[in-house]
Amino acid sequence: MHPGKLIFSLQLAAGQVRVADTNGVLPSIFFPYHENGVDLGVSYGINNNWAVSLSGNLGFSSHKRTVDSLPNDYSENVKTSSWGIRGGLDAYFQVSDKFVIFAGPGVRYSRSKVKLDVEQPTGGSAGSSDNPWFSSLSLSGRLGGLINLASNFGIYGSFGQQYSYSWFDVNSGGQEQTWKLWHSAWDARMGVAVYFGGS
Repeated sequence: MHPGKLIFSLQLAAGQVRVADTNGVLPSIFFPYHENGVDLGVSYGINNNWAVSLSGNLGFSSHKRTVDSLPNDYSENVKTSSWGIRGGLDAYFQVSDKFVIFAGPGVRYSRSKVKLDVEQPTGGSAGSSDNPWFSSLSLSGRLGGLINLASNFGIYGSFGQQYSYSWFDVNSGGQEQTWKLWHSAWDARMGVAVYFGGS
């Protein structure tokens, strides 16, 4: 890393997401669901060893599950969606002319939600339910690497861990309530990067 160097990255992302189902008698917290998505980020070199970073991501997942119920089991299509933004500080270590590793802490804010579509045993839809946003504020750490393929182009990836404080709002018995919890999650990213500037 060099002062003034800019790294722009576009990556495929995978990770864990928490969501809340508030349509029952008591809210249910599903954890974790695995999502895929995309991440767009930028890093700026402040000296030869450190860079500040900012990134945003969108995630989604879709799968079917069977629910045990009397008199008949039924199936649900579960669809999650999420977005998040992260700011951080990374230390860069030059391993060779072609390979650099980086690591550092950050803070991440994210929101996620789930939609459930119930299938009738005879086929067709028995209705769908939407749910509130599940918000998280996380202390985020990551470890990654950059492989230089050309003077201003390379492969960029990282693996991260978050320790999160999360909350969601629900109306229970006519009263507004806020449910809160602490949890952890992982994420991984891999893609390409272009870089400019620096000396």
